[in-house]
Order: sequence, then C-alpha cells, then structure tokens
Amino acid sequence: NSGSPGHKENVSPICLVCNQYKTNITVGYLYNEVMFSCVTDGQKAFRDFMKSEYCEENLDFWFACQEFKTFDSQEELTRRAARIYEEFISAESPRQVNLDFYTRELISQSLQQPSPSCFVAAQKKIYSLMENDSFPRFIQSEQYKVLFDLYRLCVIMRKKR
Repeated sequence: NSGSPGHKENVSPICLVCNQYKTNITVGYLYNEVMFSCVTDGQKAFRDFMKSEYCEENLDFWFACQEFKTFDSQEELTRRAARIYEEFISAESPRQVNLDFYTRELISQSLQQPSPSCFVAAQKKIYSLMENDSFPRFIQSEQYKVLFDLYRLCVIMRKKR
C-alpha cells in the first residue's frame, strides 16, 4: 500500500555515499524514513527541495489526503473533498497535480458522496510519482547530504538505546 506510512517498497538497493561513509539502504525505505520517521527535518528538507523543483503541490496533496482520511462527518468530508478537488485536481487549479483522466473522473464522481477513501487512488499515484521521480533527484542534492548526516546520527542513537 504505497499511500500509507507502513509501506516499504521492494526497491533494489543503491549505495549512498555521504562523508566517506557507505550505507546500503533501499530508496523506498529511506523515502519512508524521510516522510514518516525520526528525521524530523526530513519532511522540511524534502519540501524545500520539492519547492525548488516547482512541485511541492504533490507533497501538499499527499498530506491533505492523509488528513482527509481522518474525518468521519459527512459534512466535513464533503467540505474538505471540495477543497482538495479545487486546489489539486481541478483543471483550473494552478496547483494541479499530475493525474490521468481516469483517476480525475473517479474523483469527480466520488464528490457526490465522498468517503474517506475517495482520494486513495490519486494519493497512491502521487506518492509513487514522488518516490520514483522527485526523491531520486532529492538524494543527489545538497539538502539530502545534510539530511543524511542527521539520519545516520539518528540510527546510531537508536542503536545505543
């Protein structure tokens, strides 16, 4: 389930080099650590990188979908679904995320009676896009090199507990 924090993509390992240390970590695992785990600056660094690449709307959409799933009230779901649609799905939105026609149509139809799962397919597609496109570029950036040092320190601290 690539839309959820517990997701661990089975990605072939790549060697990441930082300050002459080599660590064998899968991209999917590292992506999940940045998005959901102990590196509290990970999301900020990734967001800053996404902003520099003019695609931070993908991250904003993903988090909006995560929050959307937490609401129970039909009134709140309807209100929030309309807001997410207008901000990220609508063809007129300046922050439109990159989704295929079929996924957009499914969302449009589900807006009549939105459920907490009405954005799940779109959220998975955007998650995958970030994991396979934006994140590989991020791990080549200077922001990432700083973040990786923090990550390594976090792993060392966990082992000492």
